[in-house]
Amino acid sequence: MGKSCESLFFNNISFEKWNKVISVNLTGCFNLCEQAIPCMNKNGKIIFISSQLALKGSAHGGDYASSKAGILGLMKSLALELADKKINVNAVAPGTIDTDLLANYTAEMRQKRIGEIPLKRLGTPEDVANTCLFLATDLSSYITGETINVNVQLDIQ
Repeated sequence: MGKSCESLFFNNISFEKWNKVISVNLTGCFNLCEQAIPCMNKNGKIIFISSQLALKGSAHGGDYASSKAGILGLMKSLALELADKKINVNAVAPGTIDTDLLANYTAEMRQKRIGEIPLKRLGTPEDVANTCLFLATDLSSYITGETINVNVQLDIQ
């Protein structure tokens, strides 16, 4: 009836795509916890993988950033709920990690990205795994409800 308006909201993400990303990233975490928590003993550990985009947002992936921010809300809530059971709940928020997701980056795009990272290198999957390993051990027994940023990036003007 009226004039059709072009949506710029979330780069025209469809409702179906929104639901799929939320379902995989956030609801998947909920489902896993629903099954695992009843079987966990004291000193259990739950480690979520979020993203720095959960904290910064994204002009090209609002669905992804929103799902990863939701994981942080779930993590903080479970940390409070499970503290009496001595179960630690934390999250890791990787920055730019050198995985297959960067395969489409040109050399120029990679160098620009590296220039935005204080350590002047991309993160590795091992960097993320080592952070998770720390959170899975007794070395982190007094840490719960926290997000560890792996490869924190400074805001470059």
